[in-house]
Amino acid sequence: MKKHNLKEIGNLPDKNISVDRDILESEVKLLERSIITSDVIRNWKGYIKHLLVEINKVVEVYNICSIFYMDDGKCDVEIFWLNTPSIAATNNLKKTILENIKGHFPSGNLENDSIRFTDNIVGNSVALKEVDENYFHFKTTSACLETDKICGTVGIGIHKDTSDNTIVGLVLESILITLLNVMVTVKAVDKYTNELKYYATRDPLTHLYNQRVFWELLHYETERSNRHNNKFSLMVIDIDDFKSINDVYGHSFGDKILKEYTRFIREMLRGEDLFARYGGDEFVVILPNADIEQAYSVAERINDFLDKFPLTSPDGNTINITSSIGISVFPDNAKDSSTLFSIAENMMYRVKSQGRNGIGVPRQDDVADIFKRLGEKSIIITRALAEKSVIPYFQPVMNLETGNIEANELLMRIPLNNNGIMNAGEFIEMAENMGVINELDYILMEKTFKIIREVNYQGIIFINLSPKILIVKDFIYRIGAMTSMYGVDVGKIVFEITERGTVRNIKLIEKYALDLKSYGFKFAIDDFGSGFSSFQYIKKFPIDYVKLDGEFIKGMINNHMDKAIVLSMVTLAKELGIKTIAEFVEDKEILTAVSGMDIDYVQGYYIGMPSPVLQSSI
Repeated sequence: MKKHNLKEIGNLPDKNISVDRDILESEVKLLERSIITSDVIRNWKGYIKHLLVEINKVVEVYNICSIFYMDDGKCDVEIFWLNTPSIAATNNLKKTILENIKGHFPSGNLENDSIRFTDNIVGNSVALKEVDENYFHFKTTSACLETDKICGTVGIGIHKDTSDNTIVGLVLESILITLLNVMVTVKAVDKYTNELKYYATRDPLTHLYNQRVFWELLHYETERSNRHNNKFSLMVIDIDDFKSINDVYGHSFGDKILKEYTRFIREMLRGEDLFARYGGDEFVVILPNADIEQAYSVAERINDFLDKFPLTSPDGNTINITSSIGISVFPDNAKDSSTLFSIAENMMYRVKSQGRNGIGVPRQDDVADIFKRLGEKSIIITRALAEKSVIPYFQPVMNLETGNIEANELLMRIPLNNNGIMNAGEFIEMAENMGVINELDYILMEKTFKIIREVNYQGIIFINLSPKILIVKDFIYRIGAMTSMYGVDVGKIVFEITERGTVRNIKLIEKYALDLKSYGFKFAIDDFGSGFSSFQYIKKFPIDYVKLDGEFIKGMINNHMDKAIVLSMVTLAKELGIKTIAEFVEDKEILTAVSGMDIDYVQGYYIGMPSPVLQSSI
């Protein structure tokens, strides 16, 4: 922005020097206050109200307006009045704004019903000075950000005589540019925040509610129905043979089927029904105030509808989509959300085992059998998800050179009713098979970030991720929103991907790693050396750390080959500037062995046992 040199005032006519100097000095002060901070963005209306008052100490300004074209095709107009306007003044300004809007926005000339006016009055107790519309001048400036699709105009309402003053005109032009910068920034941040909120609750492919929101809705509906003595039904729906379709025709066609399938089911549901994508090819529907007969009728309509709408595959074949649907009813079949879901899901699996393309409804003996067949572990996992009861544990990571605890690895634990704790190794595989591991990861990370903020932890956190979370398109948005919410330094968050889990998805993991790096997160390969793809990973991924597989670390004490492998991995990592971490350091002998191998960090029971306490010595 151009800065005015106050020395130039000497060239002005003498009679105007003092007035113009005051105006320009006031402009400088106003612009000095115009730095866009987080407080300005948070309370931008308050900022503009204050600015309007400050401007009037120098130049008489009646109002300030912001006019922005929104994603929904409508135009938001915010008018800030110095004092309470008359009806005539309000109508005159809106007429002027409508004339200014024409041709400024992507949709061309907006209809009047597409424009939303909001009046903001600074001084409610005083009436605004009346100005003849012939003497009212509306000075504006506009801008469009093509990348963010944000188009806007800001305007200032002044007396025509005021606008004829050259110096005042320059001041107002600078103020308008400042206002435009503020408003464009506010709208861009608002747009980005709304996108984060959206992707935190929605599945990016189908735009249905995601699994996390489903559990919140199910828990809410359970409590609501219990309070009002109402029934509701839950449907778990799975597309039959979807994996085969994906394998034969590819993921693009599979995604097309999921979107079409979503559209079909929407048409069968009421406005109050809650539809979500649970994961993969599994969907869930909450039917408020619906008993078993009503739920069964909806399920029948879904399957009958699908029979009438075959899809054409890329090679021209006809594909008939069918569903296996399981139903459970609150409170007839269960009185808590996790058990209700387990029953409906098991009914769906029973349909699949009996030939697919059907509807499963539990009978009394079915419910009893289901409780017997439901493993204790799956019930514990489902309850942990519904109640968000997973606990973060931390295992310290020591800098081998300094002896300081500079990092911790985040581990997941589930509390048991007998006051015991279930370790991750006991339930991770089942949680992945159940399709809930992603949501468990999100719950765990949010709890961890909260702890980091509470204890002001300054060290590094290593976070293990299930490979299945890599196919979740909104992962980067959700994790970004969480770190922002808790003020966590993303540069100290290291996401670990187990080599065993990533070998089949190398292209997908490569994209994921680049996305993480661009956001500021660090990246690590866990169990490095446990598979045959070590060199390929280092070549393709922007790796910051490698965790040397613990089996080699333990084995090198008595096995020369294991020691040679560890040395080669360390040498390779050093050449590429990658930090190394030795896992499974369980006794003094192993610690002594790794101390002479130029390894950067060590981790294991000898260094520190996992605990709910976040340790640090930096």
